Amino acid sequence: MQKLLTGIILLLSPFIFFYAAQNVSANTTKANTVILTKDQIINSDYLVKGNNVDIVGTVNGDVYVAGGSITVEGTINGDLLAIGGNINIKGSIAGNARIIGGNILVTGSIGRNLSILGGSSNFTDTAKIGGSVAGAGGAFTFYGLVGKDVRIAGGQLSLGNKISGNVFTYIRQLSVSPNANIAGDVTYWSNQKAEVVSGAVIKGKTMRNMLPKSATPQMDSTKIASFVPAITSFVIFGKIISFLASLIIGIFFIKLFPICVQKLVSSIKTSFWKNVGIGLLIAIVTPIIVVLLFCTLIGIPLAVFGGILFMLSLYLAHIVAALVIGKWAVKYISKNDHLNWSLFVGLVIYGIASIIPVLGWLFSMIFVAVGLGAILMEKKHSYVQLRAKNLI
Repeated sequence: MQKLLTGIILLLSPFIFFYAAQNVSANTTKANTVILTKDQIINSDYLVKGNNVDIVGTVNGDVYVAGGSITVEGTINGDLLAIGGNINIKGSIAGNARIIGGNILVTGSIGRNLSILGGSSNFTDTAKIGGSVAGAGGAFTFYGLVGKDVRIAGGQLSLGNKISGNVFTYIRQLSVSPNANIAGDVTYWSNQKAEVVSGAVIKGKTMRNMLPKSATPQMDSTKIASFVPAITSFVIFGKIISFLASLIIGIFFIKLFPICVQKLVSSIKTSFWKNVGIGLLIAIVTPIIVVLLFCTLIGIPLAVFGGILFMLSLYLAHIVAALVIGKWAVKYISKNDHLNWSLFVGLVIYGIASIIPVLGWLFSMIFVAVGLGAILMEKKHSYVQLRAKNLI
């Protein structure tokens, strides 16, 4: 099950590229209402934001869209990355689709894989997904065709058409209608037995796994388990939001302080272990000093200020570390050395590495320490320079 949840997070991670796509050749539009009309053809990637977005024309590239209400009625000959309140996919998407929304309706076709996070997601009998589906959310209804596997974590899942692969689901309630035709196995984790209506075809095995029982004797384990899918969805959504927040803050940091960022990256490259040592020392000593200051009446304001500054530095430290990781990685996977792209790659690597048991914790500690050490040394260097020039 852990592989399922990790897979969902990794599949959805390209979503963040929407915010990092500063260096992509694209047509960008920002307005309250945006319509790509039927006769319009975009021969590059298409980035668009608006309260209401309607894509009726043809895009011969990838589409990155964010809005309150999004409708795709036209043809996308690349991938779709969409985030919005209400999302309606009526048209044709040749590549992959990555979707986050409150209410999602799919009546059209997706040529390859689909990753989805939504409150309510409905796929009608006209919907077609050529590849696999991975998702998390509240309620899912699949009455369309799925070319490969279905992997879902959520509250409710209804299956009602041909699925040419296996079904893996971590769910409160699973329903299989008479029109369902599943070529592979159905493996589900739930405290409720699946409702398989007469006429449904499952060619493989049907395997049920019970959800873990609660260790709290005062509460009904069945009631607690019923909240697990919702909590799982919330955790996944939280990780994605955290990812987005780090990327957006990192981009602003790069834009506002480009010279400072370059110095931080250079400092880490040339004095990696020195910065690690300084960062670890600061991470240990600072909380002790803050606690001691809180013990004195006059020191409370200093403790509050120092604590806030320390937490801010820790947050920026992991962004700086991710940027360094990204710059190292892009040398091997891409010729694009743009800082935003490096930050995106670094945050993906950092996020994946941090979930590895034991080693992930050690990895996070070292790289936050090196970022913290670099920030402290850069602050000291800047202070010395300003003092030498009598600017402070």
